[in-house]
Amino acid sequence: MAAFVASSRLSAAWAIDPVPMPPVARVVPVTETLFGTTPTDNYCWTENDKDRDWLPYLKGQNAVARAALAAIPGRDALLKRGSALSGDAAAT
Repeated sequence: MAAFVASSRLSAAWAIDPVPMPPVARVVPVTETLFGTTPTDNYCWTENDKDRDWLPYLKGQNAVARAALAAIPGRDALLKRGSALSGDAAAT
């Protein structure tokens, strides 16, 4: 019963602050031969910060990560405690 109550609370917490869906990465197959092996990299474009889709994709990934981290119960208190113990300003 306790496990059910705990899982219900966790489910309720996620329902209140839903984490957005991550952006879908564009697939652009790039194949090259390296040392006799020919791999295909579908996401090589993400290495190019001049690509027009790179920054919006990166910001979308960041928004998803931030929302997921913000939804963790007690995260702020843990961050403050960690900062107090280490003497460092917390990185958010």
